[in-house]
Amino acid sequence: MMSGEKEVELALVVGQNGANLNWLSELSLISSSAVQVVSDVRLVNWETPSSANIVIINHEDFPGFIESCLEGSNFNLVSFLIINAPKDIDLEVKALDVGIRGYLCNRDVKSNLKRCVEQIINGELWFSRQAMSRAVKNSFRLKRVANDKANYHNALAIECDVVLTPKEQKVLKLLITGAKNTEIADKLFISHHTVKTHVYNIFRKTESRNRVEVIAWVNKHIPSFIIDQAATAH
Repeated sequence: MMSGEKEVELALVVGQNGANLNWLSELSLISSSAVQVVSDVRLVNWETPSSANIVIINHEDFPGFIESCLEGSNFNLVSFLIINAPKDIDLEVKALDVGIRGYLCNRDVKSNLKRCVEQIINGELWFSRQAMSRAVKNSFRLKRVANDKANYHNALAIECDVVLTPKEQKVLKLLITGAKNTEIADKLFISHHTVKTHVYNIFRKTESRNRVEVIAWVNKHIPSFIIDQAATAH
C-alpha cells in the first residue's frame, strides 16, 4: 500500500514468467500478498469489486490483453497499468482508447514505475507524448467526420483506416442482410455490374475474402451498422 492523499492497493497479475519480476518488491510498491498468479488473464472477473484498484498487467505474460479489452470490460472498478510492453505506438494508442491508464515499455519500467503509479493515483494517465498526440488527432478526426451524418459509419471505421463511399455503405447495408447482387441492384436501381464493383471494393478495403468475413469485420469494427440494420428490419 502506498500512502499519501489517497491510499491504493496494488495487485500484480502474472503468469509463467512472473519470477522475472521479483525486483518489484525492491520498490516497496507491491507485497507478495498482493500478487495474483493466473494462467489465463481472461479468467479474471474484473467486474468483481476488490481491495485492489490498480492492477499491473505484465505484457510479456499476456501480450493479447489489450486486444481482449476491445471486446468490452468494466474499467470503473480498477485502473489497469501495462508494463514490459513493446515500443509500439499503434498498440499504445489502442491501450489508451480502451481505457487503460498507463503503458510502460520494457526499458522504462524500473526507472518510472513508481512515478507512473503515483500519477495514476492522482487521476492522470501515463503514456508517451506521441501516443497522446495521435489519440487526440484521431479524436478530432472522428468528431469532424461524424458531423456529417451521411459519413457516420466511416467515422467509426477511421481507426482501422477503412473509409467506404456512401454508395459502398448502401451496398454493405444490404450485403450484411444476406441480399444477393441481383437484389441489391434492384433495390438501389443500379446495374448488376456496378454492384459487383462495389462488393469487390468492400472486400478489398476490409481485407475480406467472402461475405462471411465482411460480416465478421463489420461486427468487430462498426457493430452499430448491424444494430441499425436490425432496427430497420423491425
